[in-house]
Amino acid sequence: MKKGATKTSGIITLILYILLFVFGVVLASSAFGIDAISNIVSSNEMLSKIVGIVAFPFVDFPMLLVTKFAAGIETEMISKILCAVFAVFSIFMIFWGIKEITLTKKDDASFARCKKTCGFMMFIKFMLFVYFAAVAVCMFIMEDIKLAAAVIEEAVGMSNILLIVSAVFAVIHFIIFLLPTINFAKVAKSFSADPNAQYNQNGQYDPNAGYYDPNQQYGQQQMQANMPPMQGYQPVNNGQPQPIYNNAPPPGPSIQAQFNPEVQAQEQQMATAIMPGQNGVPVNITPKGIQDLERLERLRASGAITEENYNVMRTKICNTNVS
Repeated sequence: MKKGATKTSGIITLILYILLFVFGVVLASSAFGIDAISNIVSSNEMLSKIVGIVAFPFVDFPMLLVTKFAAGIETEMISKILCAVFAVFSIFMIFWGIKEITLTKKDDASFARCKKTCGFMMFIKFMLFVYFAAVAVCMFIMEDIKLAAAVIEEAVGMSNILLIVSAVFAVIHFIIFLLPTINFAKVAKSFSADPNAQYNQNGQYDPNAGYYDPNQQYGQQQMQANMPPMQGYQPVNNGQPQPIYNNAPPPGPSIQAQFNPEVQAQEQQMATAIMPGQNGVPVNITPKGIQDLERLERLRASGAITEENYNVMRTKICNTNVS
């Protein structure tokens, strides 16, 4: 399955948080008194305005909430903590952006096994979307937040810029949450629909993987026919390979059926049950569909699949293998 949505999410995450990490380093240097970086920012008016805008949702807004509900806390200490957390969290998201890009190179089976890791990051991204949406909403309903935003907007000379930036951040995080979620849901659904499904070496679903190979059996019979007879052994059909019809396994009872009359009767009943237009089999079913149904009946008879999985796969084969 193509995972372009997950790759797109990883690229967006990587680019966004590389930029935010730069701003995080600038804010942290200012909070911890590193003048070399602070002087570079303050000397550039446009860069200084951008830093002030980006700082609002990541540093100013949470600091306003903390000081509002926990009076008496030292604001300088809170500012240093928030700036440091912002920079560290940006690094974490950069690594996750790289991780998402590498996940797209995995096969479907390996990708589906990353359920917990992907689920955790989807939750983080969704909570970031909720957070930035809450920042935008608080600018309308909380007077303190509204006043602080107005002061910053007046300083940078752009009205409603903080509201726009918060809304943009919310939309971006919703997109990078939604894209991998859709990809992962599709892969997980394909695996959960048939837990006993066979997969090839690349992890892709293959309805014929692990099934009986008639060509291989034909070669084995040819080899047995050319070997000298063993004492007490009689070759099947006078040493000649049995004919193969429609690429199906050679007719005849299985090893279990040779020693168990009940199993033999059950296999004979199953062989006659796969008839187009009978027992729920479509009239226009393809030869491959009949072959898949016969394989499914053998898996059911051997107890390899449950009755529920048998019904699911039988319906799938009847719906997809029609001409």
